[in-house]
Amino acid sequence: MTITADDIVTLRPETKDILEAVSYAIKSAVPYTYNRMSKDAWRRVARIARGKVNESLIRRFAESIGIPSAVQDKSYRQHDAFDFAFEGQRGRVEADVKTFHVLTQFIQAPRAFFSIDALLASVDHASPQWQLFFPMLVPQDYRKHKEVYVFAVSVEAAPVKSAVSALPFPWVAFPDGAEENFLVNPAAIAAREKAGKVLQVTVAWPNGMPGEGNAVYERKGEARQKLLPLTATNKFDWPDLSSFLALQLNDKAHAHLRKSGAVMQLTARDGEKQPVTSDFAATRFREVFPRQDFALHLIGWIDRQEFERISQVLPDGTPCYFYPPRQGQQDNHAPGTKTANRYVLPSVLNPITKLTEV
Repeated sequence: MTITADDIVTLRPETKDILEAVSYAIKSAVPYTYNRMSKDAWRRVARIARGKVNESLIRRFAESIGIPSAVQDKSYRQHDAFDFAFEGQRGRVEADVKTFHVLTQFIQAPRAFFSIDALLASVDHASPQWQLFFPMLVPQDYRKHKEVYVFAVSVEAAPVKSAVSALPFPWVAFPDGAEENFLVNPAAIAAREKAGKVLQVTVAWPNGMPGEGNAVYERKGEARQKLLPLTATNKFDWPDLSSFLALQLNDKAHAHLRKSGAVMQLTARDGEKQPVTSDFAATRFREVFPRQDFALHLIGWIDRQEFERISQVLPDGTPCYFYPPRQGQQDNHAPGTKTANRYVLPSVLNPITKLTEV
């Protein structure tokens, strides 16, 4: 069986999906998620938020075709790999979801905007048309094999400044500098909670700052948040925190910081140690989820054994649509794939709606 354009299912998140995903990512990313890609805090939060949105979309779709998936009730402090397991015709099935992410704003010719027709063009790696080569990749050294591979592509539209965010606080800043590490270091957090010690934290901002702000932190092992009274005063104190995870601003507050050149200040004292004060200018606040169109395309699935039988080796450094070659001196990314993979073309997958047959 091979898939056609009609077999590919396109899903878009609801507002609640985005809110829940970003909230989870902010709580978990910096202290409790292994930074395997050595990225700064906002990039890690963005990556996790997109993953959680995709997870919600996949679960909802699976349920819509009669596949209720097992949901693990884990603390945000625990490792949270997407365990997509369901009851199939042959009993409990564990599926491994492989998602490739496309950022429309970085697409340059000859690479075109993502399209289903291009995805199904069946161009292989031997062709010079790398921009039409869409391999469904599994790393050669992968050790966490499941019974079924599900492949998907998420596509993020280029930013539009006039777009309205689904998030009440689109702008987020994290205490991710070396001198601020004690605020989010998991060992330091655990030691404080075990010893009954606390952080003393003060956040200050310019007088008359408009808009709204929010702070995310932990107290006694639980994540909490506090709306900052920006217009009523110019600071807020917490005498008893376990950690301090993030500052958030709405558009009006962030625009004020950007235009005025003013800063917010975070001062924290860990027990009896000397206090540490950090400035949070507008440039430290980043958006962690796109304001406009975000789509997840469910391409199809394949049994692991079938994948291993028909897949080919794609050597490290091979260019493809997802991992293009360098186009000029301004490109600073590594050309092509980062590791050796095995792959199949999208057209050989089973339609995602036939997942009920597993």
